[in-house]
This record gives sequence, C-alpha cells and structure tokens, in this order.
Amino acid sequence: MELAGSGIRGLALGPALDARSGEDMEDRQQLLMSVIIPGVETSRLPTVTCRQDNEESRWQMTAGRTRFDSSTPYCGRVKFHPPVSVAMRSEALSDSPDVFQTAEWFGSGGEAHRLTICTERVAELVTSRGWRGLEFRQVQEDGYSQPRSSVAGSGRAPNAE
Repeated sequence: MELAGSGIRGLALGPALDARSGEDMEDRQQLLMSVIIPGVETSRLPTVTCRQDNEESRWQMTAGRTRFDSSTPYCGRVKFHPPVSVAMRSEALSDSPDVFQTAEWFGSGGEAHRLTICTERVAELVTSRGWRGLEFRQVQEDGYSQPRSSVAGSGRAPNAE
C-alpha cells in the first residue's frame, strides 16, 4: 500500500472485514489511528454529557424511533458540540505524528466521534493521488475553536456532524 511506504507516522494497517460475512477481505486493508493526543482548545464550545436528562434533554424526539433502547448504558463522558473551526494548543503538536486522533469527543450520543488530524504532507499525498472520501480543513495552532451559531431560543436541537 502506498501510504505504508510513504513514511507517514501514526497509521497502522489492519484487516478489513466484510460486514455481511465477518470474514477478512483479502484485497483490502483498513487504516488504524494508533495515536490519541489531547490538545483541542474547547473553552468556547458548548458541552453535552452522556447521561440521562443531559443538557440536550429539553429537545424531545417527536417522531420516529430512537437509535438505542432504554437499557443502553450512558458513558458519562463530556463531549463538545462540533466546531466550525478547530484550534490545537501548540504544545500538543510539538512532537505529534503525521496522523492522530483527538482525545476530545465531538457530537452527541452514538453520533459522537474524535477528530482525525493530519499534516499537510498527508493531505497533499491524498489530494495528489485523487483518493476520494476524505475532506480536509485547516487547523489553527493556538487561538480558539469556533462554535457553530448559537441555537439558543431556536426551539430545535443543534446539528451534529
């Protein structure tokens, strides 16, 4: 695989499983992020705690089914609303590999995720090869992560990525 031979640090290769059969797919591999680094500046981002009657409980689902049944446990983790722009503290980047995931979680419930951060070198490799399925946004060094527009008083839940 071209990524494996490029000297990019922070990635590992693992087997890709067929979702239907559970068998290894011989012709594919998946990329695994082997490094998790704390360092996203989150002071201006709204939070939500994974617990019953959390900060978003004022928004009620009025139609459809919920994704998880009532016996599903809550993890208790504090998560941040997804930002429109991300800032990392410079000390977190000083010895970071080319690709890593943030220790901070973004989104809510089963939709929560960590951000995957990469160097310009990785973005240029992917772009130059025309590989699809990835989107790149610039990360600021220092500064503030910017929240989406406030939804207070709008009567609807904030969007999650």
